[in-house]
Amino acid sequence: MNKNSGVTLASLSVYIIVSVVVLSSLTFLNINFMSQIAEISQKSEYTNELLKAQASLITDIKAANRVLEYSDKYLKFDNGVEYKIRYRANEARGEQTYDVYELYRNDVLITDKMTNIAFEYDSMHDNYLQEDFVTWITIKMLDTNLMGNDLHVRVGKGY
Repeated sequence: MNKNSGVTLASLSVYIIVSVVVLSSLTFLNINFMSQIAEISQKSEYTNELLKAQASLITDIKAANRVLEYSDKYLKFDNGVEYKIRYRANEARGEQTYDVYELYRNDVLITDKMTNIAFEYDSMHDNYLQEDFVTWITIKMLDTNLMGNDLHVRVGKGY
C-alpha cells in the first residue's frame, strides 16, 4: 500500500478557514484598540486645556494678596495680574453648535476650549483661624466635553 502524505483538500480548507478567523479576530481587536486610543487622546487634549487654565489661575490667585476688582467675567489682583473671560459663539455652517468662552491673562489667550467659565468671589470671617475677611474665589469651568467642576481657591500664600 502506498502511504499518501501531503495536504489534502479538506485539510487545506480547514487551514484557510482557521487563518481567516484568526486574521479577522486580530483585525477586529486592532481596530477596537486603535479607536480606544484615539478616544483617550482626544479626551486628554481637552483635559490638558482644563488643567492648563486651572493651573494658571491657581498660581496667580495664590501669588496675590487680595482682589482689587471682581465680576463674574473679570478678576484683577494686587500683583497686577488680571483675568478676562470673553464669549465667542462657535459657528459651523452658519448655525451655532455650542458656546465658546476664551480665558485671557493680561490680554494673552490661555484657552479657548471652554464651554462655560465664570468666577465667584466671597469674603467672610474664618472661625477656625480667627481671621476676618478671608477671600475665596470659586472658578466654574466646563470644557467642550462638559467635563469640569467648581474649584474653590483661597486668595493668598500658605493655604
